[in-house]
Amino acid sequence: DPETLRRAVFEAAATVYQAGAHEPERMFHFHRDEVLAQVATELAVSPGDLEQGLYADLKDEQILQSFEPCKAPWLLERYNLALAQGVLLRATELTLELSGLDPGQLRALFRKIKFFQLMHTVRGDGRGGFVVHLDGPVSLFKSSLKYGLQMASFLPTLLHFDGWKLEAEIAWGKRASGVLSSSRPARVCARSAGSPGSGSPRSWAGCRPSSPS
Repeated sequence: DPETLRRAVFEAAATVYQAGAHEPERMFHFHRDEVLAQVATELAVSPGDLEQGLYADLKDEQILQSFEPCKAPWLLERYNLALAQGVLLRATELTLELSGLDPGQLRALFRKIKFFQLMHTVRGDGRGGFVVHLDGPVSLFKSSLKYGLQMASFLPTLLHFDGWKLEAEIAWGKRASGVLSSSRPARVCARSAGSPGSGSPRSWAGCRPSSPS
């Protein structure tokens, strides 16, 4: 246990230091290696193993020994989704067109909109569908990566549904726009949790920012 090792080393070092406070000549001979060797002997381990284990619980010292393998298409789909989310970090507003969703799906979708704290207005499109305008309160005054993050986090939710089209207004240098759709051939994989195989692939269009005319 790294905490136990550190405690033993620090206590031993403190003991040596305190003893040397009354004997200045001993302080000259205070050596780190001697303290480590003393503690290693007490714990019946080698000094090298002791030193290696002192901070083994820190993230920088943790070594990946194995991982659950995934297939290349799944990895590319996740990467594709991350690229689209990266673009939406700069989004100031989203316009979402919905068609063909049943009441249960609509309720689930709007629960997610509220979960991500996105202000929204809803109107009918005259064809039995809905148009949802999404933004955040800060976007009323200035662009904010905080709400861009909320919009980007909302994107995977859409991939569990069919019959949607998403248009984003993006503040990336000059104003730009991008369109995603459930009816285009490119694919991504939405995953809430679990193994790589638990994803739900959906189709969508590549995001193509372009300066508005």
